[in-house]
Amino acid sequence: MKKIFAAVGVILVLSGCAPAKLVPMSRPLETNQSTLVVYRESAFNAGGIDAVFGAAQQDWVALDTKSYAVLQIAPAPHEFFVRSTQADQPFVFKATVAQAETKCLRVFPNPGNVAKALLPVSYLAGNTFFLEETACPSAQTLAGFGKKTVTYAK
Repeated sequence: MKKIFAAVGVILVLSGCAPAKLVPMSRPLETNQSTLVVYRESAFNAGGIDAVFGAAQQDWVALDTKSYAVLQIAPAPHEFFVRSTQADQPFVFKATVAQAETKCLRVFPNPGNVAKALLPVSYLAGNTFFLEETACPSAQTLAGFGKKTVTYAK
């Protein structure tokens, strides 16, 4: 019986949350920067879970359903990631951002999340969210989204 309780305890600990530890981004010089728009559309799948976006193992912004953030970044190759706050594996997306370019990334839930809702320990086995490069949504479309603030190091 003790082994069963121990196993249940381990599962509960492993399926615990990995909260976002948002850190300020480095702001590039105005003469050497690009813009990155990251947005998350409304979806029932993973709707109650924040998507944490960042790069270089740093959490920059947490997006809830139907929200976006505008980030000023240095033009360069980047390895962006998105993960949930549920101890899942980060999904890594490599993208090169050109000087003075505006690039848009869409965060969307993994269609296989149904298993995660039924068996929380399955968060450890895969990605909750994915990223893809898309055409930038119009200002009118983003007007219906909540804007998340990104902080920059001084």
